[in-house]
Amino acid sequence: MKRHWNLLCLLTLQVAFVACGGSNDSTQQSDGPGGAVGVAGCDPANPATASECGTVLLGLTDADGDFLSYSVDVVSLTLETANGRVVETLPHQTRIDFAEYVDLTELVTAATVPPATYVAGTITLDYTSAEVFVEADGEAKAATVVDASGTPLTQTSLTVSLSNRDWLTVVRGRPAFLQLDFDLEASHLVDWEPTPAIATAEPFILAEVMPVDEKPLRVRGPVAEVALDAMAYIVSLRPFRDRFGDFGSMRVNVTNETQYEINGEEYVGAAGLEALAAAGQSVASVAVGILDVRDRAFTASFVLAGDGAPGSVRDALIGNIISRNGTTLTIRGAKIVPSDRPAYFRDDVLVEVGPETRVFKDGDRRADVSIDDLSIGQRVTVRGVHPHVSTDSSTPDVPFDATEGVIRMHLTNLSGIVNEVLPGETVIDLQSIDRRRVSIFDFSGTGPEPEVDADPEHYEVATGGLTLSGLAEGKPVAIRGFPTAYGAAPPD
Repeated sequence: MKRHWNLLCLLTLQVAFVACGGSNDSTQQSDGPGGAVGVAGCDPANPATASECGTVLLGLTDADGDFLSYSVDVVSLTLETANGRVVETLPHQTRIDFAEYVDLTELVTAATVPPATYVAGTITLDYTSAEVFVEADGEAKAATVVDASGTPLTQTSLTVSLSNRDWLTVVRGRPAFLQLDFDLEASHLVDWEPTPAIATAEPFILAEVMPVDEKPLRVRGPVAEVALDAMAYIVSLRPFRDRFGDFGSMRVNVTNETQYEINGEEYVGAAGLEALAAAGQSVASVAVGILDVRDRAFTASFVLAGDGAPGSVRDALIGNIISRNGTTLTIRGAKIVPSDRPAYFRDDVLVEVGPETRVFKDGDRRADVSIDDLSIGQRVTVRGVHPHVSTDSSTPDVPFDATEGVIRMHLTNLSGIVNEVLPGETVIDLQSIDRRRVSIFDFSGTGPEPEVDADPEHYEVATGGLTLSGLAEGKPVAIRGFPTAYGAAPPD
């Protein structure tokens, strides 16, 4: 048995947000039994009446499913009051890959709307240029999404229904929150045999005013203002790597513990906020944080900005290392985020690293993290130069050049069956890494000698002082952590 994984936690974080923003409807009047009363002076298109309006915060997430990529265009997202009035919350069409949001929630918009009780909504999706892939025998396979009659979907509208207990009440001065869950697994039946695969859809949206699932929340957009004394900054929201449009704005609070990566340099606390201010107005940013439920204030625990934000300055890709040959990494399930065009999916991308490649590790500010730490299974975001100009997944790839770039290591998800529980460690039969079957990962070179390479059937996980009373032989287990450095797996 070989130890190849350090277990950091068996916990998830609940995250949400607070903001203000823009919308397009000037709905007024009372909105139904028990509903809030629309304020006659509220015109969302008129900044002068903003104080009479309310704010609705829309987050989007997804349940786990069979899809490696499910990129479609969101044409419209409307809310409907109890008396049938409709409010549009999106400023324009935007593209989203629903498969990205299994482990987190994305803030879609902070829309300024008339105070009212909202009882339903509609989301309109356009599949005309959809990019959908499923996993078939460990490989990515393109899929066509069809309706129950077998007709490929083009544009379709899904109704968002709220129960009487969960109507969305928007009032002045206190943002309301609504989370939408596009459950890919429950709403699709996939046939992997044909080429392309066929995904028969009966799509539906789950809406929750008080979400039960605890997921991290991600907030993106250019920085509009930094307030050093207040330990906060304002973001102009741009979800899903959108490059333009007014999706509202949000205040992001920070603390002395908030960690930053700004233009390839790491900071913590007030020094990070000062570096953010120095990076200049409109610098791209991505924040993750938590919501104070009582105060509805969003506080970031981690902030990326400048070329730290994928695709903002450098090209970027996101995926898992499935094999390594010296300084050449193979990244599987890669979402490529060019700096000058929309993101797209490729199953495998070769990445060249070198001595000048800077490596960072989430939650770890050690200066000695290097390319030696990049081992099999690790989930990474890579920033550098990708000369490939074709988005066709069947076209031979050109290596992604990260020799002078930056790589960030993320917490990686394992799942398997417990073989043995020992003091300070557990041994598992490893089944998947980030929902990809373990058979696609090549563990050659993970140990100093071939006989010490990782054995997925007897995969050791260092658990430190964590309580393991809930683990038992033969039981399934889910783990988040980082693999041991490449070539450094210790003997039994």
